[in-house]
Amino acid sequence: MKTLILSVDRDDDFGEKAGVRSPIIGRKANLEAAMKLALKDAEDSDSNALFSAISLYDRMKKSGDDVQIATICGHKDVGPKSDKKLARELDYILRKTRAKSVFLVSDGAEDDYIIPIISSRGVRIDHVHHVYVRQNRNLEGSYYMVVKALKDEKIRKKITVPIALAMIFYGVIVDMTPFMLYIMINGIESILHEGQLLSEFTLGAFLTMLGLYLLSWAYSTDEWMRNIISSYKRKVESGSATPYFTVASAIFILFGLARAWDSWTGVEGDITKHLIYFLTAGLWWWVFGILLHEGGYVVDAYSMKGAIPKSFWMVTLSSISLALIMWAVLDSLKLILGYVDIEQTVIGIYISVAAALFLVIMAIFVGKTGSKKARVEAQWRK
Repeated sequence: MKTLILSVDRDDDFGEKAGVRSPIIGRKANLEAAMKLALKDAEDSDSNALFSAISLYDRMKKSGDDVQIATICGHKDVGPKSDKKLARELDYILRKTRAKSVFLVSDGAEDDYIIPIISSRGVRIDHVHHVYVRQNRNLEGSYYMVVKALKDEKIRKKITVPIALAMIFYGVIVDMTPFMLYIMINGIESILHEGQLLSEFTLGAFLTMLGLYLLSWAYSTDEWMRNIISSYKRKVESGSATPYFTVASAIFILFGLARAWDSWTGVEGDITKHLIYFLTAGLWWWVFGILLHEGGYVVDAYSMKGAIPKSFWMVTLSSISLALIMWAVLDSLKLILGYVDIEQTVIGIYISVAAALFLVIMAIFVGKTGSKKARVEAQWRK
């Protein structure tokens, strides 16, 4: 009866760090994979677990047992996606090796997730071996452990994201919002006589900026921004219209914000009235900015394929219909709260709702006709 010595890498460090494709079957392939990962990251627990699995394989092979060794890897997005990949690779290995029992070798962190997957395949788990890496006591100080943990992207997100969100929430809601409302009601000159309020705003602004920095650090937004800049640079060099339409779209959105702010400051009343007129003034500028951004992709698609993608019509019709519904809701709130005259508003609400329903029907019709000619339109966005 064949026994499978199984090593599990749930977050695919072998693939992400060492470029090793999984599943990995056989002693030679596993030894090469362990060495590649160890050279990339000597402190990674997955390489140590695999070395231990290889050592166990050698001992059992020397004792005359019928054994095979394999490693399965998940995905960097740990969760359902990685577990489905682990299950597929496990099924493949069990078919290939015809093993009836499993010796699981792990670092102990993923046992609760992988053991049910193995057991559901009708394979016995005869042994579980945990591998822990011993460290020098001098290196186990608090500073070293924190710095080492924060270098790991997964741990960094778990630690810094909640702290960053708490800082942003406290800074914006508790400190900055009362300050901004005070300015809107009493004017900007009034803060000169409110030293405590100004100091609270400064603290709130500092906490918000620090929280945003921690959030960007946790998600490596600097690398994300470099990729975006590189992508737009390639598009400009290739003659794509998308970057120029994106810039024009951003201008329209910013102009919409300026108009909305102008409307906010020009209205007298409570915060609800300010907010309604703010959204009303900027709504169509923002919608047009979104459509202008989509227009860049349309120009590129038309220049390459000589046709306008149906997805553009879906986005256009959906965006305008949602804007009309939002417009009708805002007008209804104005009417209910007594900000406008009923005779001037009801007709506009009816027209907005009717136009929105018509555009929704058109979007459904376009979607159905487009599904009859199913074609992948994602390529022209790249």
